[in-house]
Amino acid sequence: MEFPENYFEGEERDGFYISSMMKKAWAAQIEVMEVVKGICKKHNLQLFADYGTMLGAVRHKGFIPWDDDIDLVMKRKDYEKFLTLADELPPKYRIINIYTEPEYTEMLTRVVNNTEISFDPEHLRQFHGCPYVVGVDIFPIDFISSNPQEDEMLSNLLMIVLGQAETIDTDMVSREEREWLVSQIEELCCTTIDRTKPIRRQLLMLGDKLCGMFSEEEANEITAMIKRTRRPKYRMDKSCYAYSIDMPFENTTVPVPVGYETSLRINYGANYMTPINKRASHDYPFYKAQEQIVKEKLGFVPV
Repeated sequence: MEFPENYFEGEERDGFYISSMMKKAWAAQIEVMEVVKGICKKHNLQLFADYGTMLGAVRHKGFIPWDDDIDLVMKRKDYEKFLTLADELPPKYRIINIYTEPEYTEMLTRVVNNTEISFDPEHLRQFHGCPYVVGVDIFPIDFISSNPQEDEMLSNLLMIVLGQAETIDTDMVSREEREWLVSQIEELCCTTIDRTKPIRRQLLMLGDKLCGMFSEEEANEITAMIKRTRRPKYRMDKSCYAYSIDMPFENTTVPVPVGYETSLRINYGANYMTPINKRASHDYPFYKAQEQIVKEKLGFVPV
């Protein structure tokens, strides 16, 4: 994609300073997003900007100044189809999730542009001078059963399975307790867990499958199941994600759900158009650890 040369100059937006390197990282992430958008368009898969990226599009027509990542969501069926299309990604791109990486524990998929920091001239040209590994986050969204008993059953199963996944392979759980917990989960979920393989990873995979238990046809509402385990009221009518509308985002557009106002109110409150906390998160910028690696190896930090 083409960006105006002055785009990469450091600047202040809404009282928050954005460095030149962060601008380059934004542009690099947009490049990855455009690849994802292209694959989804080719295969008729619905893709939505969500969370901070949706808020940024609606309120700022781009990134929230103190945000440093791109959040996308897909309905479960489309999400699973997308995961089968890794071979359509450009060279060096990679899909990262609990199925591809044994030690990965996040219940989402990252699409990244590389697996290592690169100062290769072609890489720097393609990603606007950003040498760091960058990507986008894709979260699955799922449907809530219209049967309250089924919905409660699934919520309870998820809390059990994902709760145990956090500690099952640690010293906090004895061998005897681990065996009892695993056997209980097997019975509850009518499944078999291989004791010769990492239990935690199997529980994460089981939790992921449970999230997609109900189809669109048997539901009236939609949610992000993992978020809902912490926020039971995180749910909205499925019509909110019936289709997307394009909104300006930096020098491109992002598809936001047609019911974006409802989603934003649920996520950020009724006054979502008014910035409240103009501070970056504790791990901002996302490339902080990579920056340190470059400094230790090369003795300087790229700007």
